[in-house]
Amino acid sequence: RLRADLDALNEIGRTPDGLFRVAWSPAYRVGLDWLYGRFAAAGLDADEDAATNIWGWWGNHDAPALLLGSHTDTVPNGGTYDGAYGVLAALEVVRTLRDAAIALPFPLAVVAWADEEGAHFGTGFFGSAAFVGQPITDKYIALAGDDARRLLMNSGADLARLDAVAARRADIGAYLELHIEQGPRLEAAGVPFGVVSGIFGIERYAYTLTGAPAHAGTTPFAQRRDAGLGMARAMLALREIAQVAPGEPGAPSELVATVGRLAITPDVPNIIPGTATFTAEFRGTDAAALAAAHAAFTAQLDTICAEERLTWTKRPVLVTPPTPMHPAMRHAVTVGCTAVGVTPLMLPSGAGHDAGILAPLLPAGMLFVPSCGGISHSPDEYTDDESLALGANALLQTVLALAESGLPTMTTGERR
Repeated sequence: RLRADLDALNEIGRTPDGLFRVAWSPAYRVGLDWLYGRFAAAGLDADEDAATNIWGWWGNHDAPALLLGSHTDTVPNGGTYDGAYGVLAALEVVRTLRDAAIALPFPLAVVAWADEEGAHFGTGFFGSAAFVGQPITDKYIALAGDDARRLLMNSGADLARLDAVAARRADIGAYLELHIEQGPRLEAAGVPFGVVSGIFGIERYAYTLTGAPAHAGTTPFAQRRDAGLGMARAMLALREIAQVAPGEPGAPSELVATVGRLAITPDVPNIIPGTATFTAEFRGTDAAALAAAHAAFTAQLDTICAEERLTWTKRPVLVTPPTPMHPAMRHAVTVGCTAVGVTPLMLPSGAGHDAGILAPLLPAGMLFVPSCGGISHSPDEYTDDESLALGANALLQTVLALAESGLPTMTTGERR
């Protein structure tokens, strides 16, 4: 059933270059409607909230539910498993419990979060942010203009009722997410499962360097104010700062850095660039290391721009703190893995996930299965059927472990 569901969902948005089920696209809407139908066919109480999150409920709402899920939107030309696997494995867990007539001491809910990837507007987590009471419509509009509001509404989002999404928190006791790793560590270690210790924090800013356009042949180097050259130097500085960042004693740094979007103007071969814009981000598990790296980069940018006779500005695009998973949820996931005969690897997630958005308010846990070659966000993304089935069984056993131990709670001090 799980394989059949994956195959059916991933025909929606299929192109010769991969999946295009980007949030707010027509294919995304078709995928949500298909999923709603699958939830209903499985006997779940299905509904769609104002943020276009799709929910399926199993059991009476007389106690806080254990929430399972992930997302169904993709990046452009994406792969089959990112997000979709976690949603459909959660559905299969509920069907398996139902078929076996296993009663749980709490309700179960399955969710497909809206726009986790942020591929359309450049920042994601629309649905889970609405759930925790931090709707990001204004950020979308700041990035994309008023067209963002129109596109969201045309895609089914009810922007006037987003506050109602956050009201659902009272119905949820804990959150559990199964996902492909999207990296190479599990495969390299030969371990079938990873228990996620925490999720990298992200410091992503958009920078603009301003110089002066000039003729590429007649302007001597000493008189140039080349914004493109300044950007190139900044890109190298970003990587160098990340590579020398300190890690835990005796361990390499977990810090990584990327420039993922860049442009120059006037973008003409025989004109020295007058402006350069780019995104630069650091990711890591240590908040102090992230802050230090960001400070070091801006100091280096001051130096570069002074030497190249440029000015610079920045604006935040996505800034999230490192987020640990709840200890009791990590333990339950470990118990679930052990129940299917696997000793898992504990590892951080370099990718952002909806679990990281919920974790400051709810006990959250994550389980990874390997990604072949560490490839993700690509049509070449692949996880074999044996790993998919084993992961779904570990998810099931984690649910049963939580049924035995009870859902954990967060103290006031743990909430952020």
